[in-house]
Amino acid sequence: MTTVASPLLGLALPIQGELSGTWGDVVNNSITSLLETAVAGITTLSTDADVTLSTTNFVANQARAAILACTGARTALRTITAPAQSKVYFITNATTGGYDVKLVGAGPTTGVTIGAGRSAVIGGNGADFILLAGATITSPTGSLTGTFGTTAQRDASPAAGYIRGNSSTNAMEWYNGASWATVGGGATGAGTDTAFVENDCVVTTSYTLGQGALVAGVTVTIASPAVCTLTNHGFVAGQQIRFSTTGALPTGLDASAAYYVIAAGLTASTFEVSTTYAGTAVTTTGTQSGVHSVGKIKNAESAGPLTVLDSTTVTIPSGASWSIV
Repeated sequence: MTTVASPLLGLALPIQGELSGTWGDVVNNSITSLLETAVAGITTLSTDADVTLSTTNFVANQARAAILACTGARTALRTITAPAQSKVYFITNATTGGYDVKLVGAGPTTGVTIGAGRSAVIGGNGADFILLAGATITSPTGSLTGTFGTTAQRDASPAAGYIRGNSSTNAMEWYNGASWATVGGGATGAGTDTAFVENDCVVTTSYTLGQGALVAGVTVTIASPAVCTLTNHGFVAGQQIRFSTTGALPTGLDASAAYYVIAAGLTASTFEVSTTYAGTAVTTTGTQSGVHSVGKIKNAESAGPLTVLDSTTVTIPSGASWSIV
């Protein structure tokens, strides 16, 4: 019998009675050195192309390294294919160009995407790679980096405690086990006090209440009833919402009107609306154009006195209110 390779790392497994006079070379070159690479070695990937990691036995290869360092310029998302087996990688995306890299198992598997400028610890369980840890810092005195995306890009099946930045609302949010909620306080004060909620005394820029709650990309069918689709919209039955568009809404919907979400047809990604609470679903006809947006009706409160400049307007959508106290 001759030396065979270990199934995961491709290390030498000498057979008793062989390697007379050469066992030292085999142990040093095909076991110890390769094991060191598996624990602390680095594979640098600088090519602007998809890469399949080499997997040779008994000698150095790319897949065995503990660290995958992605460097150099990228012109698109690039995929790194590793053996579909148990293995932990620390991967850094230090590429330029602003593109993600993706680690998948041979097959390919679903894999894990690592954003530009970020690092992650990724583990292979034999079936796929999963994210084990992904929080990074910009510097020892800088910022903790996290996830940032639109409302539509929220996790499809979130768990309580998830936290992310929402680019649609420009706010941090967390999942409380039932719905997404905005994170933040806003009160200020001297020392450790948080007793004062302050606002400016002059409105210098035109604003529409609830403007930050609008999410672009909702689609509306021309049908009876009209079905609206927006991934992970977060609406509940009875909630008041409004629409806006860069073009024209279909006949039956009006950007100046408030609507109620109804229970009929309500899923995580679809909803129907009525002009009255728990009423009949809206029917749409005609044609439509542009990109449509939808969002919750928002009320506002400001501390007065408050001056709105002559060239400035504050728009209060139907269903909303603004109180100055």
